[in-house]
Amino acid sequence: SNPTAHRSDVMRYLRNDTSCYWADPTEDRILHRRQSQAWDDLHHSLSSELLGLPEDLGPAQAVGGGESLILSRRSEGNPASGLPHPPILVDRAQKWVDSLDAWTLAALYSACVESKSFFIGAAMVQEAAKRVEGNESKIAKDAKWALKAARVEEDFNIETWGLVEGAHDYDLLNGSIQMHAASFLAQTVADAVTEIGAGETEGQLIFQ
Repeated sequence: SNPTAHRSDVMRYLRNDTSCYWADPTEDRILHRRQSQAWDDLHHSLSSELLGLPEDLGPAQAVGGGESLILSRRSEGNPASGLPHPPILVDRAQKWVDSLDAWTLAALYSACVESKSFFIGAAMVQEAAKRVEGNESKIAKDAKWALKAARVEEDFNIETWGLVEGAHDYDLLNGSIQMHAASFLAQTVADAVTEIGAGETEGQLIFQ
């Protein structure tokens, strides 16, 4: 099948990445602190480790509801709408997504859909490949980490207002299944490609 639609969808999650919309610390310092703990290292490590960007260059971030609306609104300087990430970040993210085989792209797409975040999905896929290669990645530890990073606001609201049985618990279970399945698929593909070892051509024939 044609992967173009999935590639486009994944890039849409970059433009409206959940992990780039932060609570205003003057209005909700606890939530802002938790977002910082979950997403700061993620943005920094993924930008430098996967996309090869300079240390001081990362994604655009919107703080508070007002800024989120202003930054993500379609305008002359932002014709596609969404957050105005640096062009080099978007370009390298697109090249990385375009380089993925069909199975890894499927894992990335599933993770992005569940987390509503390109950065969380990409971190989980990249981390899975790193683990198979026997390398330590600074991006993420496992699918549990990715699920937690994707649910910062939901978990905070549950702690504040309580859990609704038959709703929040099912949502958490479904999210866990989806993220672990995507992680398992990414690891399996990376492991298979490593074992083939015969080269890029054979891997492309199998996985595209």
